[in-house]
Amino acid sequence: MPRLRRTIFAFPFILSCQLASADSGGFFLQYGTAETLYARDALTKSYNSFFGSSPDADTQRRFDLSVGGESGALTPGGAQIGIGYQFATDYQRIRLISTVEISSGKRSFHLPEGAGIFHDPAKINLVYQQLTLSQEISTPLHRWTGFTLDAGLGGGVILTRYKSSISSALLDIDVSGNSSSGFAQLFLNLRSNGVHTGKPELKLVVRTSDRDLYDVTLVTRFHF
Repeated sequence: MPRLRRTIFAFPFILSCQLASADSGGFFLQYGTAETLYARDALTKSYNSFFGSSPDADTQRRFDLSVGGESGALTPGGAQIGIGYQFATDYQRIRLISTVEISSGKRSFHLPEGAGIFHDPAKINLVYQQLTLSQEISTPLHRWTGFTLDAGLGGGVILTRYKSSISSALLDIDVSGNSSSGFAQLFLNLRSNGVHTGKPELKLVVRTSDRDLYDVTLVTRFHF
């Protein structure tokens, strides 16, 4: 948590420094696969609200499998929409990007073995809203007439408000909560070189959080 607070406090300072030398900036609309770094927290809190205790080892294993595997991998799926503002500064072949984004999404998971003492198959529905602050650095891999393919890395923080439900033949659990997580990421980004309104951008992102989870998302942005 101290690391997360330092990230939040440092972001306005970094952003103000970049604003002084920003080459371009503007709003964007975004649509893509749902974020899932908060999912394990949501499942655990939903379980706790119903059973009054944290999941046992077997139930935690089922939760981990439902979000992508015992390694903590989170499989892509669901949908997310968002709006944000991005500043970009170019230094020869290096591009620095600061982004503030507000988004909303939904995601479903399945627990084939149920939860806790209930072994009937269960379904988990998650609806969430997020604030994401990020800093990125990238370099072009290839340029075409109208597009540039970039590769880069970055980091930031995600603040999430979610509502989750677990339902089965014997369960009906609803709970709301908050989650916050720092993250690092690698990405490939195909962007338009034009300056026209609505210029597209396709981005593949692999994120790892400070809770040893990782997430893969594919998003499309339209800048204006």
